[in-house]
Amino acid sequence: MQSRRQNDAVVSVAFSRSQTRRHRRHKNMSSVKGVIFDESVLLLSAAPNANDLAFRLRSGAYSLLRKLRQSKIRTGVSYRLGLSSDKVIALKRIATEYLCDCFLLDASIDGVVNEINEAWGDNGGSILYVVSENKDAVHKLSSHWLIIVVGVKSESMSDNSSMLYINKLEELPMTICNLNKKVA
Repeated sequence: MQSRRQNDAVVSVAFSRSQTRRHRRHKNMSSVKGVIFDESVLLLSAAPNANDLAFRLRSGAYSLLRKLRQSKIRTGVSYRLGLSSDKVIALKRIATEYLCDCFLLDASIDGVVNEINEAWGDNGGSILYVVSENKDAVHKLSSHWLIIVVGVKSESMSDNSSMLYINKLEELPMTICNLNKKVA
């Protein structure tokens, strides 16, 4: 347990230092300014007819949200129309607990992008959209954001340059560090 905490601390410190160094050197760069998680990446499914307390975060999501909060990278959770009200309540509860913003993705992608830019400030930087599968709706977002797809088998990967693939959610901090390093 001690080594896991030390590892989390090292990644978190490296994560924060890479952000700080770049901000001193480059003010108008395109480093990662925010991460938006699709609800499917964060929440485990609950039994049908369960209340919002039955929805829990996936393994690794707790420490990831904590690291993002400590690094000062803006964080958001998105959900689509038609999601159960209990699940929406659970998402909003988690967003409040981890100081995240909550965004409704509807048919108007440009409207959502404008809402997020208004909430987070349109001062440059990339936004990562993290999803659990390569959905058709994600391709509409790829013109605005860099898409990170979690847990996709290599044979189902596309050659889209605005999409990256990682195996586990726990790989996201290192992916962000690598993206920020490329910008510096």
